[in-house]
Amino acid sequence: MVTTTSATSATASTAAATNSTAASQLAGNFDEFLQLLTTQLQNQDPTSPGKPLPDNFFRPYPGYNNITLTDSAFSSNYNALLVSVNRRLSNGLQFGVSYTYSKYMDFTGNGGTSGSGTLPIYVPLRQWSYGYDASDQTHNFVFNYTYQLPKVSKLLPNPAVRFIADDWQLSGITQLVTGIPQAVTFTTTDSVDLTGGGDGQRVNVVGNGSLNGNTFYQWFNPAAFARPGKSDIGNAGKYNVRGPGVSNWDMALSKRFPIHDEKRSLMFRWEAYNVFNHTQYNAIDVVAKFDPSGKQTNPTFGQVTTTRLPRVMQGSLRFTF
Repeated sequence: MVTTTSATSATASTAAATNSTAASQLAGNFDEFLQLLTTQLQNQDPTSPGKPLPDNFFRPYPGYNNITLTDSAFSSNYNALLVSVNRRLSNGLQFGVSYTYSKYMDFTGNGGTSGSGTLPIYVPLRQWSYGYDASDQTHNFVFNYTYQLPKVSKLLPNPAVRFIADDWQLSGITQLVTGIPQAVTFTTTDSVDLTGGGDGQRVNVVGNGSLNGNTFYQWFNPAAFARPGKSDIGNAGKYNVRGPGVSNWDMALSKRFPIHDEKRSLMFRWEAYNVFNHTQYNAIDVVAKFDPSGKQTNPTFGQVTTTRLPRVMQGSLRFTF
């Protein structure tokens, strides 16, 4: 019985040692798996920790350069409400009014325009490339008119007054249009490579970009955008803000002066573009610049940088015979 017991104990000890070794190997293998998994997720250069690996490490066909694939992968949709009113000439007045309320959405490839460019490789297509088209304008109002001014000779019946002051015509076009979408981009003062390549990187939206905006020094809220971290592609969409719209009045004043008969005449015309000399903002600075701490250092970020043309006038005199 003693011998049997000793053999049984020895067998148990051997089994325990075997199990302990197996458990140790399993733990070791599992630890190596975690280390390998962590290294893959971090996408780091093992010789330079913290530096992302370039795209070449992720090529599905090693040894090949870029392979171009052309595919009908883009689509677009345009929905709008269109209203127009026209009045034919009556009592010296005719005019036309048109209004469009629209929404234009499409896909835009990396580095391309609407309906073109390259597809994102690592980010879902809809998440990265779908949104407002670059020419989308929500509201578009246009008013055109022609008005025959009242004859002054009815108040002052005189041949000279009739020749000089009668038959003047006022015409014009008024346009009120929403601004087009703008994409907020960024640079860094340390010029660090935050992704190693891929589909690119966008800013992080951390607030309301329209808050306290639409002024010369703050067209949009610059505090709503932040620097993304390493391996963070950013959460911004294709476009983030809208640029300045158009509020423009063009007018013309004209009169035909007959000479002896209807076959000969002088046509005088005076035109004024942006007749009220209204300041119209044009471009805005949408490029943020972040230092390593994440502080935005571009002093003009979010400000208006250019304006449209001021009032321009021109006159013409045409002789018809």
